[in-house]
Amino acid sequence: MAMTTASEPAIEKPQYWRLLLDIEADTLHALATSTVADATMQCFSIPLNPTLTPQAALREAVYSTPALLSDFGRIDIVIASDRFAVPKPPTQPRTSPRLQPTAPTPP
Repeated sequence: MAMTTASEPAIEKPQYWRLLLDIEADTLHALATSTVADATMQCFSIPLNPTLTPQAALREAVYSTPALLSDFGRIDIVIASDRFAVPKPPTQPRTSPRLQPTAPTPP
């Protein structure tokens, strides 16, 4: 397995790669892993422009990095934010009597 750190990686056949994006307040981190053969990894970071709104800074970072615009086989995104929280899904299914299937009653 090879791992490289680059300012802008060249990824051939991105449909065979998985991209993980880690979005922080001031930086966009990316890790691209090949899902075939040698499982090559490439990681890089892009500083976000602090003079822009968070959304505009992220948009600028993505569109200025052609590798991020590739058609990856899978993309996962992790967001670190103090503006909101994503609740953890329940580990147990909800068991409301109204949601339970019932057998039809005979006529």
